Amino acid sequence: MDLKSYKTELQKKELKTINELHSHLVTYIAVNLGLFLLNMMTSSGYPWFLFVVGGWGIGVASHWGERLVAFKNLQDINDNPNITDTELENLIIYHKSRKNFMLHIISNASVAIYLLMINLLTSSGFMWSFIPIIGMAVGVASHWGQFSRHQNRERISTNIYTRKMEEKINPQLESALKLKESIIEVIDGIRYKFKNFASDLLPKIDNYVDTIELLTKKEEDLNNSLEEVNEQDLLNEKSDMIAKQEKSESKILIQEYDKLIKDIDKHLATIEKIKEQKEILGIKITTSINSLKHLKLELISLSSNTTLEDSSILDDFTEKSLELAQYYKDLLESYDDLYRK
Repeated sequence: MDLKSYKTELQKKELKTINELHSHLVTYIAVNLGLFLLNMMTSSGYPWFLFVVGGWGIGVASHWGERLVAFKNLQDINDNPNITDTELENLIIYHKSRKNFMLHIISNASVAIYLLMINLLTSSGFMWSFIPIIGMAVGVASHWGQFSRHQNRERISTNIYTRKMEEKINPQLESALKLKESIIEVIDGIRYKFKNFASDLLPKIDNYVDTIELLTKKEEDLNNSLEEVNEQDLLNEKSDMIAKQEKSESKILIQEYDKLIKDIDKHLATIEKIKEQKEILGIKITTSINSLKHLKLELISLSSNTTLEDSSILDDFTEKSLELAQYYKDLLESYDDLYRK
């Protein structure tokens, strides 16, 4: 599985867990509130509704654990957009191991709390609940040992996060990545209201920022190309050739000097085209980052609405994303043509 496919899968899982947890919580609160009122009206001296609250709460805790795991897994991918295939394979293994361990802790903790509550409500004189709780604690400790050994063996944290700290990120790309993170946070706040809108927008944001990253890399390529040649040296060389050509009386030498001067002119013209491309590319990157800023403001404004009255946000951003992708495609073609000449 490649990085993009795994990221898309994690985004779908996160959105699914958010929706499921939200629906579960609404039902849980509504039903248990009704049971509480019924308990108070019929037999207020004995809080029997807590048995339902606690038992059902184990399921809610499990759903919350799934949501937490999905969030942490997606955060790992967002924090490390340039991991290698080998690191991705290790990360996927680590995610599965971490999920099992976290859900084990959450389920055991919620069951332990439930047993303790039953113990206190039914027979507080004898704390029998400690017996199964201690047994579960031993199981969790054993699982922790296995999880720690697995984590050390895969060396996920060292391989990925150390390399991430050592990488030098382009300032404009860093700005785009930070905007992407803040936009995702805003989307997280409106997902439960606009499910389809959020799920449609997230992949487009990923593609948009991916294209910005490609453009910044191409800008670095152009910078490197310009650094490899010294324009002033070429101008000086051209002046020398012209001076020698004017002094020469040999037709053959004059012709050779003329060819060399034309070659230098072509080289200088190519440099000017690269400079122009670099400037246009810089403008495109800046405009793209500004589009992300504008999108963030529109989403913040949308978060205060209860209905999605204006669907143009998604349409406009889709259009900008397609335009940027087409520009990158055209840039590659012109870039290749330029160096073929």
